[in-house]
Amino acid sequence: MLETKNCVDFSEHDLDLIDSALHTQEKILAVQSRASGNNTAKVRLNELKSVLRRVRRKNAKATQTPCRSGGGLGGFARALFG
Repeated sequence: MLETKNCVDFSEHDLDLIDSALHTQEKILAVQSRASGNNTAKVRLNELKSVLRRVRRKNAKATQTPCRSGGGLGGFARALFG
């Protein structure tokens, strides 16, 4: 089954805040899953970890700066001939 995905633009600060909140929720669910024999907390913890990985990847992409080494043939020529 395909899920519908919505694209939303978040600032770097927003992504940091979401990452922090999800990290806190991860700790809570980890304690709940260990404390109870219930599988529900473990399922939610695994789902949360998946979302947390996606947020961290998105945040890493947002903080990367473009390479300024030059591109195309000019960059290649500079790399080749110094």
